[in-house]
Amino acid sequence: MKKLPALGMRIIKTAIAVGICTTTFTFLDRENATLAAIASIIALQNTIETSFKSGGNRIISTILGGIWAIGFMYIGHLLPSLLFRSLIVPIGICIIIYVCAAIDKKELITISCVVFLSITLNYTETANSLMYAINRIIDTAYGVIVSIVINVLIKSPEKKEEEKAEVNKKD
Repeated sequence: MKKLPALGMRIIKTAIAVGICTTTFTFLDRENATLAAIASIIALQNTIETSFKSGGNRIISTILGGIWAIGFMYIGHLLPSLLFRSLIVPIGICIIIYVCAAIDKKELITISCVVFLSITLNYTETANSLMYAINRIIDTAYGVIVSIVINVLIKSPEKKEEEKAEVNKKD
């Protein structure tokens, strides 16, 4: 029988980050912790450096998708729903993919498109889409910040040993 792997620090830190996000949103009576929790999962990586990079990409993607969605919602408000959903939204996806590829930021494409779709397909009032986009950016930033703080504060046993070795080398 194959032995199960040990529960690693990344698993534990991810669970703590998600727990902090969901608990905070409950206490603050915020609408939904889903995007903050997802952002914390995506941003919590093996190293602090990769957490910053992944978290930064997540925030930038959310802003990019949100801005495009807000702009397209102003257009969509003027058009019949079927035309907007069947023609204008796919054009928006093409533009996001093209812009990300043109600026050599292909890693932003997926999340930018997801955010764009979540706003354009779920919110029909332009004013509400603006607030929704702003709140999703805040939620995402919160999840990223939580995961980075957890990654900084809770070090893996290997990292603690490396730090001890560095201190001993200096002495």
